[in-house]
Amino acid sequence: MKILKRLWADELGVVMSAETVMLGTMGVLAMTAGVGTMATAVNGELGDMSKAFRSFDQSFSAPGFRTSFGGSTGGGQSASSFSSGSGGYSGTHGSSFSQPSAQAAKAQLDIQLMQSQTARSEFTGQVIQRLDAAQLQQFQQFSDAARDNVCSGSEL
Repeated sequence: MKILKRLWADELGVVMSAETVMLGTMGVLAMTAGVGTMATAVNGELGDMSKAFRSFDQSFSAPGFRTSFGGSTGGGQSASSFSSGSGGYSGTHGSSFSQPSAQAAKAQLDIQLMQSQTARSEFTGQVIQRLDAAQLQQFQQFSDAARDNVCSGSEL
């Protein structure tokens, strides 16, 4: 019991509040630096993974085959010759797919986008030409109101 009383009264190992604040500050700074470093590393890994996904090439080629059985040399045989045991052939056609490069695919998408925008503007022009004067005036008022609302940031 005397030992417990002596330990309770002992003040040699007391941690001052200034020391606690300093240790806490150092811990927070170390964690901040560690989180920053980890964020940089994760960002780098995600960049590497995106480059790997982008470089996937889904092109493939599967050759066909042809085989004969029963002494046949191929050629057009009827169903009756297969059943009579005089031989025949079997085979598959080959298959392949070639994926275009990323630049070629992007160029093709740009062309399709331009064509759709051109078609849309031509269609809009045709619709406007068919409107009578009153409908054209209403369309212009609606268009002006929509533009003003978009510019001011409010909704229709």
